[in-house]
Amino acid sequence: MPTPKSLTLSMNSDGPAAYYTPDMRLMLELHIPYLLANQRSTLIAVDPNDAHKYEYDLNGLLLNYSIPAQLHWLVMRMNKMTTPMAFTTAMTELYIPDPNAVERLKTMHTTIHRMV
Repeated sequence: MPTPKSLTLSMNSDGPAAYYTPDMRLMLELHIPYLLANQRSTLIAVDPNDAHKYEYDLNGLLLNYSIPAQLHWLVMRMNKMTTPMAFTTAMTELYIPDPNAVERLKTMHTTIHRMV
């Protein structure tokens, strides 16, 4: 039986490469409470027809909703999923992070790592 992919490898790497490094993902994971509390992060309703169409395909749903690919992994983690296949029709809402807040976190992270 093949071994399952690790969490950090479970999403496609589209968008800026900085979002896909293990250090960046760890930093984003640690900031999930901040992103959930951020007033600019949103809770979107998932259309039941879309939920049925994209069941077990979070990536497809997020692409359909025009969520930038570099945010897909973070959306997955903010919604307590460990794989994009964990999306089911029972999920009627999804937390979407504020792209500007995520970009600020990325900028701080890359700046700190450049200095070290």
